[in-house]
Amino acid sequence: MLGAKIGARGEISTVSNITPELLTIKDEAFIADMASIGPARVNHEMLMIAQITIGNRTFIGNAALAPVGADIPDGCLIGVQSTPPKGTIEPKSTWLGLPPIYLPRRQIVEGFMENQTYKPGLNAYALRYVYEFFRVTLPPAFAYGIFGTTLLFSMEDLVILGPGLLLPLLPFIYLAPALIATLLVVALKWLFIGRYRPRIEPLWSHFVRRTEFITALYENIAVPLIIGPLLGTPFPCMVLR
Repeated sequence: MLGAKIGARGEISTVSNITPELLTIKDEAFIADMASIGPARVNHEMLMIAQITIGNRTFIGNAALAPVGADIPDGCLIGVQSTPPKGTIEPKSTWLGLPPIYLPRRQIVEGFMENQTYKPGLNAYALRYVYEFFRVTLPPAFAYGIFGTTLLFSMEDLVILGPGLLLPLLPFIYLAPALIATLLVVALKWLFIGRYRPRIEPLWSHFVRRTEFITALYENIAVPLIIGPLLGTPFPCMVLR
């Protein structure tokens, strides 16, 4: 809707600094967390924006930079915190670092069908939409629930106790529902995942859906409500354990 051309079955995470009408991401490309895709270049009092193209099944790694005007062909991999080389890039090439170095070989994981990686079936789509719905809605629901609970108890206690006695109790009025919400995230983690162990899973597996769901709850509920405020104290260790 903003004007970018986005291909089918693409995965776009926390992409930033785009110029939508000049951005083309082709089919089945993957843009990882914190990647910067075609940010405007400011130099010598001039602003430059230009067309940028990410090819089919090209992977742009975490915190990587695809500079303005880049044309990255099909099947390429730009590594974590890396950038593509200047000039022409060969399809299916791998680049790592800043400045980038060419990697002639990379690990290839085999044994998975395309319906588990690039071309999922309807059941996989349906399962993902269910998980994504709750992944999007549960964090604000928890936040509003805690805000409402805190406000409700504060108003009732203000009438009963008065401001002088209520103010010392406000931290506990906040911490109680925040701790309950965090414990619910902990319970969901053990229910949906159990114990994490080293493993390799295809993108459209049920495990990936579950772990992305739990990660979202952790980052958007436990971190802002409990872990973030407690950073710098001994208490986050207990929560993380």
